[in-house]
Amino acid sequence: MTTVRVLLMVAAAKEWHLHQKDVKNVFLQDELEEHVYMVQPPRFHFGTNTSAVCRLMKSLYRLKHAVCAWTAKITQRLRRMGFATSKSDSSLFIRQGRLGPISILLYVDDLVITSADLDEIGYVKIQLVASFDMKDLGDLHYFLEIEVIRTPEGILISQRHYVLSMLFKFRMADYKSISTPLDRTVKLRPDTVKVCDPKRFRQIVGSLIYLTITRPDLSYPVGLISQFMVRPTEEHLQCVQRILRYVSGTKDRGMLYRTSVAEQLISYTDADWARNASDHQSTSGFAFSRGSAAVAWSVCRDM
Repeated sequence: MTTVRVLLMVAAAKEWHLHQKDVKNVFLQDELEEHVYMVQPPRFHFGTNTSAVCRLMKSLYRLKHAVCAWTAKITQRLRRMGFATSKSDSSLFIRQGRLGPISILLYVDDLVITSADLDEIGYVKIQLVASFDMKDLGDLHYFLEIEVIRTPEGILISQRHYVLSMLFKFRMADYKSISTPLDRTVKLRPDTVKVCDPKRFRQIVGSLIYLTITRPDLSYPVGLISQFMVRPTEEHLQCVQRILRYVSGTKDRGMLYRTSVAEQLISYTDADWARNASDHQSTSGFAFSRGSAAVAWSVCRDM
């Protein structure tokens, strides 16, 4: 998801345009290279031979070959259009245009097209429509639970709708919010006695991990609590619920990539120096900011 943030940051800084396309019936457009057979559909028989099988010429939904076949087809088409695959992200395609690079970010049947030239974007759309049945969604507003809002100051990205859905799902919407995600005095330890419901715990932590896409402030607490996914205890569950209460009070937070800020790359790093109570290992973190908001960050335990 760092690629999404970088594209949005560049779009804000250089006044690029972001458009979104959706491919209709994406898994029904792919020709299969392998021989794949299926039993005859109910109430359909080839003549009187009820034991005959059908060879598929194109993929179907839920066919394990479908994703690979579609990815190979769209990649081949984009390369014929002059796009090259990014070395850092296989879902990002770039080619040089008249006013600078034009980028296409692919996620299954959704494509985000960015460029400083609207005519260039329009030409790319025409080329794609000639090969695939597509729906033009216009300017990018919502992508993979990420809300993209254009403001006079730049581009704001957040996951407010995702937060509201998550709080409702885990029945935490009515709880009182809190100002910090963790209690500094609590030292989490593994325990084999007071084990809580592991399924609920893992669902909450998994949802919080996805929220860190736009919330660097959650990287440390979520990374810390995710160490206890195997045998979570009631104490761990209480910490997760505290994070949800913090998220409830900060659901409107996001990252604003300003157009007027110089594109200076700044990095931050820190470590807590053997604060882990169970094994006395350190936890390190870093964040890279280019312009007004971060574009990459991580928290990890030192080995």
